[in-house]
Amino acid sequence: MPALVWAGRPIAALRFGPELATGLGVAVPPTRAALVALAVALAATAVAVVGPLGFVGLVGPHVARRLARSGPGLHLALSAATGALMVGLADLIGRAAFAPLQIPAGIVTALVGAPLFAWLILRSQARRGL
Repeated sequence: MPALVWAGRPIAALRFGPELATGLGVAVPPTRAALVALAVALAATAVAVVGPLGFVGLVGPHVARRLARSGPGLHLALSAATGALMVGLADLIGRAAFAPLQIPAGIVTALVGAPLFAWLILRSQARRGL
């Protein structure tokens, strides 16, 4: 969590482009490298702890952005809360839908997340006119 708090300011500055971020006091190349390393470390930790629930990491931030358009700090918190809610619901559905059989949460998130993510990509491309 402290690393995410640290990342909020540089991410906000980098959203304006590398020139303006440099003007705001952000050393762009090392900051980008540190942010990539942080993203890899957080993704690796999440996969090691809960298993490969990949679509939550892809879809959660998009859902959080639709909930509230905000700065990167609040967006990170909303993304985390959205991802936790999605995994909790997927686990609940996996346990309750076909009781006494239990479906792994990763399968439920893939079944729901893949079409949702495809829809988000197609919608994004339609807006750009591709």
